[in-house]
Amino acid sequence: GNNSFTGKAYIYYGGAPMNNVADVIMTGEAVDNNFGYSVSSAGDVNGDGYSDVIIGAYARFSLSGAAYIYFGGASMNNVYDVIMAPGSADDFFGYSVSEAGDMNGDGFDDVIIGSTGYLTGTGRAYVYFGGSPMNNYADLIMDGEASNNSFGTSVSTAGDVNGDGFSDVVVGAPGISSAKGKAYIYFGGTSLNNDPDVVMTGEGFQNYFGTSVSTAGDVNGDGYSDVIVGAQVYSVYTGKAYVYFGGISPDNIADVTMTGESTYSNFGISVSTAGDVNGDGYSDVIAGSTDYSSSTGRSYVYYGSAISAKPILNYVIDVPNDQGGFVNLKWARSSYDINGNNLITDYVVYRSYPAGGGQFSWEVRNVVPATKRS
Repeated sequence: GNNSFTGKAYIYYGGAPMNNVADVIMTGEAVDNNFGYSVSSAGDVNGDGYSDVIIGAYARFSLSGAAYIYFGGASMNNVYDVIMAPGSADDFFGYSVSEAGDMNGDGFDDVIIGSTGYLTGTGRAYVYFGGSPMNNYADLIMDGEASNNSFGTSVSTAGDVNGDGFSDVVVGAPGISSAKGKAYIYFGGTSLNNDPDVVMTGEGFQNYFGTSVSTAGDVNGDGYSDVIVGAQVYSVYTGKAYVYFGGISPDNIADVTMTGESTYSNFGISVSTAGDVNGDGYSDVIAGSTDYSSSTGRSYVYYGSAISAKPILNYVIDVPNDQGGFVNLKWARSSYDINGNNLITDYVVYRSYPAGGGQFSWEVRNVVPATKRS
């Protein structure tokens, strides 16, 4: 964002070496739109061989919100190619955005967008199929169960959880059941419906399970995609993350759990696949902790393994307070191999800091090398 909360988003091309000068800069339409609050790869939605991006602006037009897709290309510009804005006031459409993979098997990647304020906080998620051309009419709409569920707070591709050849999606609803929280997996296929195929539930009230969701890749090497779900408020904000293995008939029992280091650390506020950090053929995961200490945010990388054992912390990523203000590491996401060294996944770290008047601004911190945890 920027001081007027019009918002901007920046694309940095990878390379060897990679520099810190943005190659494409996209700007929101008006003040207070919060353009750039959510960003993601969109996959290749128009089938031209270039990856595309999707950007959310949940505060546009009285918090009705919007999401914008920008097509990649040899000469990418900063003019959006598709805009989706189906919401009404206070719907928060675009609060979360993500690629959805190819859910319907037509050869084009799809996107999923969360609208967490829809119908007094019941929440809604929209899937838009890719195509050439791509339109802005939702092809699948999923709704939360009741008011204040905050369904759609987090959305993500789930990969192919059940191994049927179609991409699946996962949606978080941290407010349901007195904030116990739930996460829902919807299978892809040639004939889609909006009934969840797997429903995972948090452990206790006020845990906010589902605050974050993501594909985990294939962490145990069984050929099925797995998912990871964060519950940042678990045990007095210590936080916890849960990995669920895929399978022909995946269940809702967590196979691996990771817990934060201390109370109020907000571990699990962000979770993501980390790619294959150590090149062993197993996908790894990363989880963020905004308040590891009073001046440092931290993210944690865990290696995948064929053995379903207690996870071992392999890397940590710290973002120190170097601007004299209260700094939080809000998101840490895998960026895969940005610099082409074929050795280790890189990470993009986001942080928040005071912007005056009690408000916070967001900043893409940098591409951060992970530190080995012995």
